[in-house]
Amino acid sequence: MEKLSYALGLIIGNNLKGMNIEGLITGEFTRAVEQVLNGEKLEMTEVQAQGLVQEFLREQQEAAGTAAREAGENFLAENAKREG
Repeated sequence: MEKLSYALGLIIGNNLKGMNIEGLITGEFTRAVEQVLNGEKLEMTEVQAQGLVQEFLREQQEAAGTAAREAGENFLAENAKREG
């Protein structure tokens, strides 16, 4: 079970890393996992948790879209200044 536990952590960790979540508090993440696995009282419902994650992802997508749009506008402005 030790290797399986590590493998699951590795997979979940890589998935989280791919989401580019800065400032993730791993202690809170671990505490939630332990509470679920031990059948303890949770601080929020699964529906609340899903809503919170969806809102975070939506905000992250909006920020990425804004950054891409600004980069495109800057490129076009610089390109317009060039001769040719």
